[in-house]
Amino acid sequence: MDEYVAKDFGKLLKRNALQMRRLMLQQQTDVMRVYDRNLVELPISVDLYGLYARITDYSDGYLDDYDLDVVCDIASRMLYVEPDHVVYHHRKKRYGKEQHEVQDDQSLTLTVKENGLQFLVDLTKRIDTGLFLDQSVARMAVRDISAGLDVLNLFSYTGSFSVYAAAGGAKSVTSVDLSSTYTQWCEQNLAANGFSGGAYPCVSQDAGEYIRNAVKERRKFDIIIFDPPSFSNSRRMEHDFDVQRDYLYYIRLLNGLLVDGGKLLFSTNLGKFRFEKSRIHGYDVREITRDIAAPGLSKKNSSLRSWILAKKEEVKAPLEEEVRIDATVEEVSVEAPTEEVVEEAVEAVEPLMDLQDEEESVEEFDYEADDEDDILVLDWDEQEEAKLPDDGKNAKQRRYERRHPGETAAPPVKSEEQPAREGRSYERSDSEDRPRRENRSYDRGPRGAQDDRPRGDRPFDRDRPPRSFDNDRPRGDRPFDRDRPPRRFDNDRPRGDRPFDRDRPPRSFDNDRP
Repeated sequence: MDEYVAKDFGKLLKRNALQMRRLMLQQQTDVMRVYDRNLVELPISVDLYGLYARITDYSDGYLDDYDLDVVCDIASRMLYVEPDHVVYHHRKKRYGKEQHEVQDDQSLTLTVKENGLQFLVDLTKRIDTGLFLDQSVARMAVRDISAGLDVLNLFSYTGSFSVYAAAGGAKSVTSVDLSSTYTQWCEQNLAANGFSGGAYPCVSQDAGEYIRNAVKERRKFDIIIFDPPSFSNSRRMEHDFDVQRDYLYYIRLLNGLLVDGGKLLFSTNLGKFRFEKSRIHGYDVREITRDIAAPGLSKKNSSLRSWILAKKEEVKAPLEEEVRIDATVEEVSVEAPTEEVVEEAVEAVEPLMDLQDEEESVEEFDYEADDEDDILVLDWDEQEEAKLPDDGKNAKQRRYERRHPGETAAPPVKSEEQPAREGRSYERSDSEDRPRRENRSYDRGPRGAQDDRPRGDRPFDRDRPPRSFDNDRPRGDRPFDRDRPPRRFDNDRPRGDRPFDRDRPPRSFDNDRP
């Protein structure tokens, strides 16, 4: 690692840590992010969890031993954390629908506080600790609006949203997650904050299955938290889950679980997620990504996006359409055997008919005459030269008939007043039959019939002989250069009062000049 990069990292870490600690003391919090890939040369994040510091490496490869020792030493000194309390792990980049695996067999668990609430986290075993720091502001927003309301937390994970909703005075909080491990984790977080009993059920079930059953049972909720993973393919699910592919289906399905005016909080961390607002009906949609940006996290590196969807009208659930499709399939299946029998009978007759037709076609082919013309054989010697029929029409008439199919062009009308032209008609003869023109001289006489056309006062070039610069032609008062002798510097031309150098004898430096 470069020495200057290490110094910059230490300065940024110390400055951010001082700012975050002031905020943490005010909010009764001991978990916060203090470095989030601020330097391009060092793509890591540093989080504080109580007395521990967790370093997450986002680079393509692992840090080498020397760089790792430098980073851990700086984090320990600048954050006032014991060297053995600095935890490092590498976050491998996922491709496609690949999922993270377990990082370590041993767990390092501890209890941390966020806004006065306690949460159990694991710093070593999994890629995530159990508490998403980028959702801290969103959790506080849920706590502020949950008083006396029924809350449903789908894909609840470790139940951090459920704890905040219960702390806000919610009437009931239902947490649904497919993993039994995270369901128990959610129960522990609720119990650690004093929430247990029938008002805070934790259900280990597929979220899609739970929603469909709740729609059939006509359950209603005031707030629904929908924060699904980007992709999930658990064996306990009938179909895999893809947030980009399935979010519209779930949002439409959840409309039936919300009361009038109820709110749906939808969040996703998929970096290339495309939210199509025009395809969402029955909600007033508002994006709140910037409003819930958590302190300490870099906005350019965060992929979290969130929306609030307030229900304004009922939307027909996709569940009803699926039931109708199943009923239609059952009705069609009753008539299917009769149609199959008819098709089999037709297929049994078709081969016999095809065989008979093939035999007849073969017989006809055998009796063909041997001298029959073959369309693929062309004998150019026996063909006569094709000539266009002479219909007595000129080019103008043929062009008119091509542009107006189905019409016959009128014969050309010759005007009686038009003077006859010598040697030319509307139907021109071949060029070989025309009399050749002799070379015309410029001193010839008039050109016949065309010579008596009026030209006004403008002379015609062909009526006069060619000009030469040495002939006597009138030029008016303007002198012509060739009419006067060439000038010489020693001739007697008037120069006014200005003397001319050639009028005096040449100078010499040794003569007596005045």
